[in-house]
Amino acid sequence: MERSQSSRTIIMKRKRRKYNRNFFKNNFVNSSIKSLPNELLSEIVARVASSSFLDYINVKFSCKIFNGVSNDPYVYRHISLEEFPIGGCSWKSENEENENKLSLFMRTCMESGNPEALYRKGVVDFFRKERP
Repeated sequence: MERSQSSRTIIMKRKRRKYNRNFFKNNFVNSSIKSLPNELLSEIVARVASSSFLDYINVKFSCKIFNGVSNDPYVYRHISLEEFPIGGCSWKSENEENENKLSLFMRTCMESGNPEALYRKGVVDFFRKERP
């Protein structure tokens, strides 16, 4: 059973839709990440940060929205500090600016109530005072 010549030409002559930039801007803005509430975005970033600090940095640099949400105290409360050594004094770096950024990061985690940061601060304070 063969198709007629006219049906073949109809199938082959499908028109492609042409979209301009305005079509995408107008029709897909509502489905973007901007439409999600900030509480949901901060929960997403907090869950990523709780698994790995490196993943937190990657999410923070991925877009402006995640970068803004990543400074929420809720996110700092859930950041995993596995990659960091215990105590601020062990962060020896050639650059004093990096050392200040790390201590500011740890201070922000402690102020936000991060249990890992508070535990580490307690351990460092306990052993600095040379208690038996």
